[in-house]
Amino acid sequence: PPGVAPHLHRVDEATACLPSDLASARLNDRKGGDTGREAVQAPNFLGDGGIQFVGVSFSYSPELEPVIRRMSCHIPARRFTCLVGESGSGKSTALGLLTREIQEQRGKVLVDGQRLSEFDPAAIRSRMAVVQQQLMIMDGTVAENIRLGKEDASDEEVRRAGELAECDAFVEALPE
Repeated sequence: PPGVAPHLHRVDEATACLPSDLASARLNDRKGGDTGREAVQAPNFLGDGGIQFVGVSFSYSPELEPVIRRMSCHIPARRFTCLVGESGSGKSTALGLLTREIQEQRGKVLVDGQRLSEFDPAAIRSRMAVVQQQLMIMDGTVAENIRLGKEDASDEEVRRAGELAECDAFVEALPE
């Protein structure tokens, strides 16, 4: 609709602040992997320990330089965490490690002090959400776009998400 385009950058900037249950893309639709052993279901994932990368390295091929080299960091539990960096800096690779799409080759990834490989991949993915770098607006109303992250969101939750994203003012100015 006319008048929306000048404001889209504000939505793009603000989506990083949305709560995970209203984020634009969810990982819980992905299939769990076969771990080959009994995996922890992680009913209370995450506790207070958060996530730790300890000396983690990963390369997509032995002939290539590692995309991630000796990465060590702590991601606190129950906090918003943004991975920001240039193209090719390892953001998607770090996400792949967290979702167990790929396995670290050196070091370890811990959740509450326990190796990530001990958790069921589907349990991990069901408790994560991703906000993509590029803004994606689907055909439909603004409310329908907000509900992409939580299909059963109430009108009040949709309104609150729009308010948190600071897009409520430009939404009110839109034509019917």
